[in-house]
Amino acid sequence: MPASVIPIIARRRGVYVVLEAGLPERPPQPIGVLVIDPESDRLWVRMRQSYDNLADPEDAEVLDALEADIRARAAEIGAEQYIASLEDSLSNALRVGERHSVDVDSFTRVADRLYAEHIEPLEVKPYVTHVPL
Repeated sequence: MPASVIPIIARRRGVYVVLEAGLPERPPQPIGVLVIDPESDRLWVRMRQSYDNLADPEDAEVLDALEADIRARAAEIGAEQYIASLEDSLSNALRVGERHSVDVDSFTRVADRLYAEHIEPLEVKPYVTHVPL
């Protein structure tokens, strides 16, 4: 009896949006990527680490606190409902882009890749973010 073949690469569908800041007298700037796992209703977040070059000090302080708020709210009400609330209620200062589907093998890896594509390249820190093989 032949053995069955089981693939070791599992792919799922995810959904992502790009979060953008539209601050007064400044062009809109992408500031983060939110990736949803529709199966588990979990959210992966990758946001800029610094807003000093994008915003005035008062606005930068608010933007710095945004990631923690996003994580808390998504954990509280679920990723899908949270993204829907952003789509319905964000002002001109913060905007959420269109939803896009993405193939996912690892949500962490996909969030990092999308962040590098849409926001800015990720900083490589040897032995912190990347370990040599």
